[in-house]
Amino acid sequence: MKMRMFTFKLDPVAGTFDDTALTAFFAEHDAIDATEHWFVHDGVPTLTMVVRYREATSRGASSSPHRREVAEGRRGESEATIELEPEHRAIFEALRKWRNDRAKRDGRPPYVLFTNGQLANISRARPETKAALEGVHGVGEARIRDYADDLLALLRTAGEAGG
Repeated sequence: MKMRMFTFKLDPVAGTFDDTALTAFFAEHDAIDATEHWFVHDGVPTLTMVVRYREATSRGASSSPHRREVAEGRRGESEATIELEPEHRAIFEALRKWRNDRAKRDGRPPYVLFTNGQLANISRARPETKAALEGVHGVGEARIRDYADDLLALLRTAGEAGG
């Protein structure tokens, strides 16, 4: 496993961060985890992303559907989601939809909220409390603070629906 850090300054005109370099990086590497750090430097909001990754098993966007999706700005499935049982898959898909909707609303890339691997871990564990959610690998204090209520409500709804 390797690590790489990306730093983005807020574009005051667009009101967003230019994550072109990060998208290009994901076209060539398989992300394991990403952690964001927000700060203000010289009055400019700045985002630093620390990405843990491994080299992709095959090179080139044309050789892999996953890499084509990443190159086009759509994250493909991680290895962690491929092994999901059908009952976990339905929950994973609901979590992924929630993540994508929330990221769009917040103006952030989805992988900043949760990676596919983290969502797969949550779908397998199906935590019912904040304490149980915090015990899921990849879910820490900040994610509990920011997203636990939404996630637990979604998991309860999925459980009632028989998912």
